[in-house]
Amino acid sequence: MKGFRLSFLGFLVLVANFVTAKAELPPSAYEQFQADAPEVFQIKVDEVSSKFPGVFDRSKRIETVQATVVKVVRSKSGAKQGEKITLRYERLLPKAGWAGPSPAPALEKGKEYPAYLSKATDGTFELGAKGKSFETVKPR
Repeated sequence: MKGFRLSFLGFLVLVANFVTAKAELPPSAYEQFQADAPEVFQIKVDEVSSKFPGVFDRSKRIETVQATVVKVVRSKSGAKQGEKITLRYERLLPKAGWAGPSPAPALEKGKEYPAYLSKATDGTFELGAKGKSFETVKPR
C-alpha cells in the first residue's frame, strides 16, 4: 500500500508540473505561425486602449487597437489597403524570472507594424502568430 501511495504521489507531481510548465517556443514555431496566418498586413496604429481584465487580475491587459491597413500581403477575409480594422488581444505582463512563450507587445499610436493576424467571428482581428504577431521572424 505504501508503494502505491508513493507512486500515486509521484504521478500527481508529474501531472502538476506538466500542466503548469511553459516554455519559450523555438523561432521555427513562430515562423510557421507567421506562414500560416490568414491575414498579413502592414498596419499603422490609430488608437490604443489597454485595460486590466478585472480589479484583481494584474497579470495581463486586454488591448484594443484601431489601425489602418497600409499594405495587404495576403488576406483570406478580403481586407483592402486603407481599411480601418480593430484588433483585440491579451497581453501578458510576465513577472521577473518568467519563462514561457513570447508575450505580445503593446503597440504605440502612430507607429507602423507588420501584422500577422486572423479574423474573429465578430469581425475584429486576433493574433495570428502569438507573441510574434507584430514583428517578422527571420528564418534561420
